[in-house]
Amino acid sequence: ASALDIKNKKIILYFALTALFFIVLFFFMKPPEFILNDLYIYYFHAKIFAYYHANPYMLAPADFMGDASLFFLKNWMSQSFNYGPVWLLISAAPALLTANIVLGVYFLRILIFAIFLATIFASRYLFEADMKKVFLFSAHPLMLYWVVLGGHNDVAIVFFIILSFIFLKKEKYFFSIIFFSLSILIKYVAIIFLPIYVLYILKKTSWKHIILYCATVAIMVLGSYAPFHAGFASILGSETLHNPRLSSPVFSLAYSVIDRSLSYET
Repeated sequence: ASALDIKNKKIILYFALTALFFIVLFFFMKPPEFILNDLYIYYFHAKIFAYYHANPYMLAPADFMGDASLFFLKNWMSQSFNYGPVWLLISAAPALLTANIVLGVYFLRILIFAIFLATIFASRYLFEADMKKVFLFSAHPLMLYWVVLGGHNDVAIVFFIILSFIFLKKEKYFFSIIFFSLSILIKYVAIIFLPIYVLYILKKTSWKHIILYCATVAIMVLGSYAPFHAGFASILGSETLHNPRLSSPVFSLAYSVIDRSLSYET
């Protein structure tokens, strides 16, 4: 056998062992309680939207005291939804399947695990079929702990960012910006990548295109929030905005200035 065949067989063996580890980790290990609480919050906010047909950006779990699912929530009872509308739509699927929070969280973990597998598949194109890089990415301890075991939604951001980078490498900037916008609509933190896009695309095109792409991001983000908008406080969630422990001093100052300005106008 050639050296290349031996190398490929080793990579396949590594992936098989990793896949087995993923299965054991997902189906037989219980996530820590603090991680489970995040999953319960994901599900309950989705339930507010899909089951109660209410606005989770303005209402919190504490507003549904008659719901037996509240027994499982240990924290964030007064926290309204503070993620993007795309994540709300994704997480609404388990809430549509069942009103039982235990089953709903299990379905949600399966859904997030499926997104993780799709992310690994997409990474093959980003890394140009370099299976060593794909393996190192998929078997990273943070990915295993935070995504496979914990079921956190950060993997959805990574999925759309990877798709965006793939199109960025192909110089298909419009599609790249579309997927980048979807990552922002999962979780706001993705917007930190915006300067990278602006600087990279500016080297290849002109300011005219940059303005067009930034306008595309703005239209997608604002358009997605429009059905849920009910004032500035609906953007990030009430508790995040008003609890100093959950936001930086800079953000708190910026919020207070904007909030007072809007209140003064009205």
